Amino acid sequence: MILDHKGEPIQSKAQVKNSPYIDAVLGGRLGNNKHAGVDVNYTSSMRQVDVYTCNRILSETIASLPVYVYSIDGELKTKVSRGHRFHKLFTERPCEQSTMQEFVETTISNLSLFGNAYAYKVMVGGTISQLVPFRYPNNVNVDMNAEGRVYYTYTRNDRTGGDQVFPQEEVMHIKLFSPDGIKGFSPIQQAGEAIGLGIANQRYSAKTYENSAMMSGIVSLGNDSGDTLDDEQYARLQDSYKDFQGVNQAGKILIMEGGAKYQSMSMSHQDAQVMELANFSREQIASIFRVPVHMLNDTSAQTYSNVENNNLQFLRHALLPLIRKIETALTEMLPDNYVVEFDTNEYLRGDSLSLVQVMDGLAKLGAISVNEIRQKFGMNPEEGADVFQVATNNAEFGTWEEAAEIRQELRDQTNMAAETTQMAADQQMVMNEAEMNAPKPKGPANDN
Repeated sequence: MILDHKGEPIQSKAQVKNSPYIDAVLGGRLGNNKHAGVDVNYTSSMRQVDVYTCNRILSETIASLPVYVYSIDGELKTKVSRGHRFHKLFTERPCEQSTMQEFVETTISNLSLFGNAYAYKVMVGGTISQLVPFRYPNNVNVDMNAEGRVYYTYTRNDRTGGDQVFPQEEVMHIKLFSPDGIKGFSPIQQAGEAIGLGIANQRYSAKTYENSAMMSGIVSLGNDSGDTLDDEQYARLQDSYKDFQGVNQAGKILIMEGGAKYQSMSMSHQDAQVMELANFSREQIASIFRVPVHMLNDTSAQTYSNVENNNLQFLRHALLPLIRKIETALTEMLPDNYVVEFDTNEYLRGDSLSLVQVMDGLAKLGAISVNEIRQKFGMNPEEGADVFQVATNNAEFGTWEEAAEIRQELRDQTNMAAETTQMAADQQMVMNEAEMNAPKPKGPANDN
C-alpha cells in the first residue's frame, strides 16, 4: 500500500500525478513511468552509470570554476575584495550548510535531473543573508495566479506534511528549457525511453553475470561409448588444469588423455549485441546532457587532434548555458552596479607550456603585470613587481603610469627618427637632381 503525506492510501494514478509530494519512484510503481520494461524515475536514473557520470561531470566541472563579484563603474569592472559584504554570500558560503562549490553542484544536479533548481532567499533587514536550496525540488509546484504572479507550493517530506506557499520574490528559481516560461522540462522525463533502454541493458548484463555460467572453454571426451569420469579421474583432470592458470604459466604444453578435447568459448552474437546496445545507449544519454562521449570513457571516435576542439564545444554548448543561468539568477539579487561571473578561463588554461606562451604574449603587449603573471602560477606577489613590460629592443618595465610615459617617449623617438630619415631622403634627392642638371665637362678635342 502506498500512502500520501497525510497517511491516506493512494487510490488512483491521478492522485500520484496531481500530488507534488509523491516521488517519481512511486509513480513508476503504479506504471506511469515504465520505459523499456523498467521504471524510469530520478532514483533509478541515477543508478544508471552513464546518467550518474554525466550528472557528476556537469556539476563538478562548473562547481570547480572560481566565482567572483564585480562592481561596475561606467566601463570599469572591478573585482570586490574579500571583506566586501557580497563576497562571502556569493563566492564562498551561500548558506550555513553549503559552500559555494556544493551549492553550485546541487543547483546543476537539480537542473540535470528535474529541470528546475530552487533556493529560498533568507532576508534580514531587507538584505539577502542566505540562499537555502530546497531539499526536495520535485516537491515544488509552480503556478500563476489571476494577476499573473508566480507562486511556489512546497510540500515537506516529513511526518507533519503540510504545504508552504512562497511568493516569487522569496524564491530563486532556475529552469532549463521551458515552453511556458514557468517550469522547466525534466530531461529524465522527456528522454525516458533512452534512459530506460540504458537501465534495462545495464540490468540485463548484471543479471546475466549473476545467473549464467560464464565459461572460458569446454573439455569433452572423444569417445562415443557414453562413459563418464569417476570422481578420482574428474578431480585429477581439474588439478591438471590448475597448473596452466595464470600469466606465469603461459606457454606450457598440456597433455590430454583418453581422447579428451578442449574447445574455447568465444563471445556469442547475443553478447556482442548487448555491448553494441550499451554503446548506443551511452551515446544517446551523452547527447541528452550534451556531454562528449569520450568523457564517458568511450574513446572509439576520439583522436588527439580533436580533444581540444571537443572540450571547447563542451564549454560552449553544455557548460556556458548553465553557467549563464546561474550568473543571471545571482546577479538579479544584487544592486544594478554589481554582477556575478564564473571564471571560465580556468577551464581553458590547458597545460603549463601553453599557459606560459599566453602569459608571455600578454606581457609583451603590456596587458598584464609581473605580479598578475605570478598570481596565475600560484606564486605570491613581490613588492615592486606591479610593473608592465614595454615592447622595445631591450625589455623595459614600469608601473602603469610609467609604462604610458615610456610608450609616449618611444612614439616621440619613432616620429623624430622618421622625420630625420625623411629629411635625409629629401636632401639626397636634391643632391641627385643637382648632379643630373649640372653641365657635363667637354672631353679632349679630336685632332683627327
